[in-house]
Amino acid sequence: MSISRMSVAAFAAVACSLAAGAGTTYYADCTKGDDTGDGKSEATAKKYIQSAVGLCAKSGDTVIVLPGDYADDPATTASDGTASRVVIADKSVYLKARDGKAVTRITGAYSTDSTAVYNCGPGAIRCLAITGSDAANTVVEGFTLYRGATALNAAGGGYYATGVGYKAYVVDCDIVDCCGNKKSGGAAACNGIAVRCLFSRTIADWNGTCAV
Repeated sequence: MSISRMSVAAFAAVACSLAAGAGTTYYADCTKGDDTGDGKSEATAKKYIQSAVGLCAKSGDTVIVLPGDYADDPATTASDGTASRVVIADKSVYLKARDGKAVTRITGAYSTDSTAVYNCGPGAIRCLAITGSDAANTVVEGFTLYRGATALNAAGGGYYATGVGYKAYVVDCDIVDCCGNKKSGGAAACNGIAVRCLFSRTIADWNGTCAV
């Protein structure tokens, strides 16, 4: 993970490019009774963030997430084998909480298995994964990533980016109570660029760090 003045400038350029692009905007709202909406407006939003991300057909599309705690979204397995509440794979998406991190949360899950180590193990769910070179320049903005954890020997219980170099951006997010279990890996965050993010109460095993 990297944070620098150049990173902030690069993020600004990427965000402006995505915002000005010809992409399609989709919506997610966890207060919906089901996931049958077409996702094309707030009134017809998808219930699950992953479902709205799945509608994105190309890089440059946007997903606007309405307030709420996204704790019940069915998990998707990321490329490292850890179940993740949201996976953005092989396309650059602008994932934005409409009203910000104070009222919009993606909640993972701790492992309760007898083999769990620092909450990591079978049944754990991380909050967010960004994977694949075509996902470079993804921007995730304005969320609290809460209580995410990984499988054993995996990093980034809050968020995990792979195959994107340092070109996926997590912006104005709080990463809270997240855990990882990879030697020298980031407990709360692994790879990508964090801009104006707060890390709180992260737990690392194997001499790992809060974020790498």
